[in-house]
Amino acid sequence: MSWFLAILFVVLFSLILSRLNLLVFSKKAFEVSNKVWQTIKSKKLSDLEKETILKQNSKVLFTIFFRLIAVLIVAFSGAALLVLGIVMFTPTVNYEDVFSVVNSVSFIFVTLSFFGLWYVLTRVPESGYSIWSRCIHKLAFNTLIVQYWLVKIENLFVPRQAPEKPVFITALPRAGTTILLDILYETGRFVSQQYSDMPFVLLPRLSRWIGNKNKVLTEPKERWHRDGIYITQNSPEALDEVIFKLFYYKNALPYQKLHLFTGFPNNNLFKKFYTAHINKLMALKTTSDDTVRYLSKNNSNILRTAFLEKLFPESCIIIMFREPLQHALSLQKQHKRFMQLQQKNPFTLSYMNGIGQDFFGKGLQKPPFFKGDNLLQAAETIEFWLELWIDVYNKVLKQKKESATFIAFEKLCNQPQRVLALLAAQLQIPSDKLVLASATLRVPEKQNVVLSNKGKELHTQATLIYEKLLNRSL
Repeated sequence: MSWFLAILFVVLFSLILSRLNLLVFSKKAFEVSNKVWQTIKSKKLSDLEKETILKQNSKVLFTIFFRLIAVLIVAFSGAALLVLGIVMFTPTVNYEDVFSVVNSVSFIFVTLSFFGLWYVLTRVPESGYSIWSRCIHKLAFNTLIVQYWLVKIENLFVPRQAPEKPVFITALPRAGTTILLDILYETGRFVSQQYSDMPFVLLPRLSRWIGNKNKVLTEPKERWHRDGIYITQNSPEALDEVIFKLFYYKNALPYQKLHLFTGFPNNNLFKKFYTAHINKLMALKTTSDDTVRYLSKNNSNILRTAFLEKLFPESCIIIMFREPLQHALSLQKQHKRFMQLQQKNPFTLSYMNGIGQDFFGKGLQKPPFFKGDNLLQAAETIEFWLELWIDVYNKVLKQKKESATFIAFEKLCNQPQRVLALLAAQLQIPSDKLVLASATLRVPEKQNVVLSNKGKELHTQATLIYEKLLNRSL
């Protein structure tokens, strides 16, 4: 019993410290101390400048120090009082026994070992995911079938009505889909998958509860692409590919197989499952506005628009595109970046494969036009990405879906107010917030490249397709 109370004391002490933000104060103290040290070592600052900076930071350090002392006293007193309260009502134990256990070498060793292990498991490296978090993600990625049956039970309590006028944004990656997703989401008129829905995408309530408990991505952080887009746990993200993966990818469930660029059967089971999932996200919305609609961004939907229209006849499908050479260069750049990133941090490959994002890096899927042996080596060339652009957008044009809304990335950046106003009219939402968001758009710097003869031929072919797309765009 004494050991139990001693452990209870440590647990209570730790919980109170956590609630009182001890780690936040400690991190701040470390940052200020480091700044002081860098100031002292600096050869660029004059003595007067050093003195001014040191005085300012000394005040901050003293404030943090007294707060830390206060937090420790409160945590210790609170935990001790609770344990002593239990001791008072437990005749077989006295506080001296508990105190002797807490001060024993074995207990101190076990406690320090536990905290050391917890630090190692929860320490967040540059990748943004601790060992503990990576284990949870891998568990989620490898238990989709288990989650499927849990969701089937959960869906018994979810409304079955079809979502009203859902919006699907798609394109080859690097065409501005994330920017448009963020702009639309910020209007407050839509619900979407969020980073907080990871890792159990099929069980968003569970994932958001875990995310809130673990305080993941609470501060804005630039995403892995290093393209100036910052994210938090509440940022919208392309995650519904996990549902397609569950139903159609090879070795997921014994239904129809799927390759990224092939057609889809009209699967009623999939429609029921996807509809229920959307309704769950609608139930998690933070606004009481009944006009809120579902918003999805999924690059893999680029050749599934006909299938999406069959699923949701009232849906609005937005297809984005970009000048082919600049688009191909951006795709090539990201592929090379993710090849390096996944070599350095294998978890990024596991993460991207887990959510079905296989356009870049080592997880790149073989497109139908590629007949060679070394896909990753071919993807190092600009010709590969031009050929991919032609293959995809040529098929997009052949779908002949007049109801789709086409948006050129260049028009969106150069004429944002006009394009967003037209889009607002298409979506039947107020244009004021969209037009205000236009101030955040910027025209990316143009990249230059010397093309081979094959590259020039491909660029000419792609430009003809691009002009046809422009004629259909807002």
